[in-house]
Amino acid sequence: MPVILLLAACAGGASPETANPSAGPQAVVDNFLQAAKDSNLARMADLWGTASGPASRTHLPPDYLKRIEIIQIYLDHDTRRFIAISDVEDEPDQKRVLMELRRGNCVNRVPFVAAKLSNDTWLVRNADIATVGNPARRCDERGNPI
Repeated sequence: MPVILLLAACAGGASPETANPSAGPQAVVDNFLQAAKDSNLARMADLWGTASGPASRTHLPPDYLKRIEIIQIYLDHDTRRFIAISDVEDEPDQKRVLMELRRGNCVNRVPFVAAKLSNDTWLVRNADIATVGNPARRCDERGNPI
């Protein structure tokens, strides 16, 4: 449960220098996941943050580096696939992006929230890493945790 609270309290962003503002919510989530797969924590911090901007620039929250490390461990994956995009209720500048992540036999659907900043730059605001399950546990041939 602390993991959920951890992510609810923080967010992620894309700076104008590191993400194409016209790329949109699906692209910023895909770029964030590629950075996680590559263990590129600096790039993840560029694509994750708050309405004030990317964590790499704002240094918010104060423990953002530790949070990025935890998120990377959970979101490391072998392959990913876009599932769907939808609106976030009462948040016109936010989109929910659902991705499928595969790690070994484990298959998980992970919701992300992407937000558009005032400069039209998209960033990752939230990743529900609790839906991934424990990254140290294996899954059986059907994708169920062992």
